[in-house]
Amino acid sequence: MVNNSTIHSILITGGTGFIGSNLLYDLVTNNPDIDISLILRKKSRNWRLSWLQKKKKVNCYYSNLIEYNKIESIVSRIKPDVLIHLAAYGVVNPRDQNIRKSIKINVDSTLHLYDVFNKYCGQKFVFFGSCFEYGRKQKKPISESDMPDPLNIYALTKIMAVKALEMNQGNNSNIIILRPFGIYGEYEDYSRLFPYVILNLLKNKKIYLTPGNQIRDYIYVTDLIKAIKISMEIRPPNRFEIFNIGSGIEHSIKQIVLKIASHLKIKEKDQLINLGKIPYRKNEMMYLVAQNKKARQILKWRPTTDIDTGIKKMIEWYRTNSYYYKSQTK
Repeated sequence: MVNNSTIHSILITGGTGFIGSNLLYDLVTNNPDIDISLILRKKSRNWRLSWLQKKKKVNCYYSNLIEYNKIESIVSRIKPDVLIHLAAYGVVNPRDQNIRKSIKINVDSTLHLYDVFNKYCGQKFVFFGSCFEYGRKQKKPISESDMPDPLNIYALTKIMAVKALEMNQGNNSNIIILRPFGIYGEYEDYSRLFPYVILNLLKNKKIYLTPGNQIRDYIYVTDLIKAIKISMEIRPPNRFEIFNIGSGIEHSIKQIVLKIASHLKIKEKDQLINLGKIPYRKNEMMYLVAQNKKARQILKWRPTTDIDTGIKKMIEWYRTNSYYYKSQTK
């Protein structure tokens, strides 16, 4: 539960996405006394928020982030204590590679959103960066002090936004940058690894993957939500801080796939799992694992859901809620 003696109003962008919808559900369920608002695009895909109609505890404002006058009007009306900025261009579909559009949405609109938030005396601006800002690294956990080396437009514009926020700090608001590593859980997009593997294997359908030697750091979405809520309340040592949010534990893609198959009582010899049938992507990052010492020390945060427990939870959720993905698993 968020401390409602210091936080009375929260504004969220990107609330219809995978992380945003999980965060929203947690806040609405556990914090009935806090005023929660969303900025939504009129054409947002709202399937993850079907539960919201029953609760009716969220204020929804409709605007594109680049409609600057409208955004300022919304922020001035709400005057949120905390703003959680999750909305971004290029995060779901890697084919979204329009660099001008990416700069306009991921950089320019982020700066404008922060400026108006600071103007109306907001306390905490929580911005989501990305582990992909780090690019290719040697096989050792990545710390916040490691030099960014973005390899795609999405990662490039994320680091541009982070640096711009650092150089444009206002007098009123603290800025927290969270760089999550491999987040998985309920309501993920079908194109992501866990839903793709689980939903197809539940139907005894074949899956086709790369060789699976990429090393990743996975944390369950509820552990990320805990980190967000701590970030909203904590008084950081500096007005601008960056935190890696990851487990620090290595798993290869192949290991994850075989773990899921094992929980579903499917064996490699059943010929449903086809590793090596898809080439690695251009600029594939083969190692992405977090050094999470800073988050453990300052946020007092650590993940509590191990990978096997998380997989079991996901299987049960996707077994019950597969209808959300019906058109994609035919």
